[in-house]
Amino acid sequence: MAKNPIGETRLIRFVPAVALAALLSACAAAGPPPGAAVPERIVLFYDFAGNWAPTAGDTCEARLGLSDVALLSVVRASEDTPRRLHVDDFFLLEPGRKAQALVGEIADDGSLTLEIESEGEVDGREAAIVWRLRLEPHDTGHVRMTGLTMTARAGGEAATRDLLAADAAPNFPELAIAGPGGLCLRRM
Repeated sequence: MAKNPIGETRLIRFVPAVALAALLSACAAAGPPPGAAVPERIVLFYDFAGNWAPTAGDTCEARLGLSDVALLSVVRASEDTPRRLHVDDFFLLEPGRKAQALVGEIADDGSLTLEIESEGEVDGREAAIVWRLRLEPHDTGHVRMTGLTMTARAGGEAATRDLLAADAAPNFPELAIAGPGGLCLRRM
């Protein structure tokens, strides 16, 4: 049986046309039904849940040794509330010490503020410590820690220290690699 070159050409042109028509009809059907009210705003939020490792500068460059270990682990409070999260692990917590994570909620600006209440030793004295972290979305694989403070209460005195400040960073190599936009964290 001989092949008809004209028929093959028509078939080749016909298949893409059918595929295009099917795609356009699917796109048209994906919108709201006719007459349905379209919301003025659609709220999207970044998924902060996961294990996060530190990277260097505003370019989020990986650093050998530092970028291979989780600095922070964040989990959802429950599957029913994806906007509510808490810290599961944080590198500055002292092993064997009491620590309690408070649940934070993603703010309207897309940021997430998390707190951890813990105990530890500060300047040789037992202290109650509150860690406060502020995370902002950067891209699909990174977040920026734009705030990290430690408030220590010991013997009736309280002191707060910004751990992303230039004078605090030399004590912590994980924090010393922060850029002007904060500490860039890579999703592991």
